[in-house]
Amino acid sequence: MQEFTAPLSTTYKIECWGASGGGGQDQNEGSHRGLGGYSEGRVMLTRDNTLFVFIGGAGGAHNRNGGYNGGGDAYFHGGKAPEYAGGGMTHLSTTDNPVPESILEDWNPSGTLIIAGGGGGSDDFSNYDVRNGKNDGSGGHGGGFSGGEPKDGGIFVNGYAGTQNSGYMQGHGQNGSSNTGPSDWENAGGGGGWWGGRSTTSANGGAGGGSGYIGGVSNGSTLAGNQTFPSPTGGTETGHGGDGYCIITWFPLSLEP
Repeated sequence: MQEFTAPLSTTYKIECWGASGGGGQDQNEGSHRGLGGYSEGRVMLTRDNTLFVFIGGAGGAHNRNGGYNGGGDAYFHGGKAPEYAGGGMTHLSTTDNPVPESILEDWNPSGTLIIAGGGGGSDDFSNYDVRNGKNDGSGGHGGGFSGGEPKDGGIFVNGYAGTQNSGYMQGHGQNGSSNTGPSDWENAGGGGGWWGGRSTTSANGGAGGGSGYIGGVSNGSTLAGNQTFPSPTGGTETGHGGDGYCIITWFPLSLEP
């Protein structure tokens, strides 16, 4: 968590990029990660007002590696290859409200201004899956009013992405588990978001992305990680890879304190 203290009483533009899930980086190949989304909007702040900034972390591999701020853990039982974890959401709030690390704790969204959703983790993309034609277990992208659905064995599966009013949990992406399959089935983690993405229960499935949110800002927009939007380093990008990011820009209405 970082804090931003307003230097002036004026309008501020907030831009957020959600983190990507773990997994392959090539979006044209099977079992790739879900990319993070983008949200932007304006908020009026009085000088010395404080905002709390939470930057989503990219998902990793194996157990307990869900991205910071809502990314679901990957489940790895020691089978063929690791699954990948979900990316965390990036959000700004008037309260200190990070997403708890444990899914046993509810996230309190009170004070939240804006969210860029995190992408879902991907399937392991093992040689076994390739030989059997089931290599496309991609994670769903994060962001937008609804995150992206994952792929399971090359087919999109519906109902696993976070939306504006449903998903796994508010804030949290779902942790992967092997509850419905053999002991060597590993499952990807969902992306964090206003509502987090769910994990598929197949050995060849990715996890859904988390949704964005712009309910606390004016003139806002939220774009999904399969769309083109500004890059935090300049130019544009189609979906955001790696850790999340935030840029705050102010437009002085007056130089008086």
